[in-house]
Amino acid sequence: MTQPEVNDDLETLSAFRPDHSGRCEVCDQSPVVSATGLCGPCTWGEADTMNGAWWGEDDERRYQAALAKAEGRS
Repeated sequence: MTQPEVNDDLETLSAFRPDHSGRCEVCDQSPVVSATGLCGPCTWGEADTMNGAWWGEDDERRYQAALAKAEGRS
């Protein structure tokens, strides 16, 4: 994978990674989807995305791997 592709993967994953420091602009819940500033239910209209449920262990592993590649650690 080339550096631009690694950066694209990292940017995409970062956009959907839960931001536990933010509050939803609509309902004041946390965490929020980094790309939208809204919580999962306000972003996707699905209650089962509450509390960061849109982001799983596989997503976090992919994010950490992309981060390591972008930083030249792998």
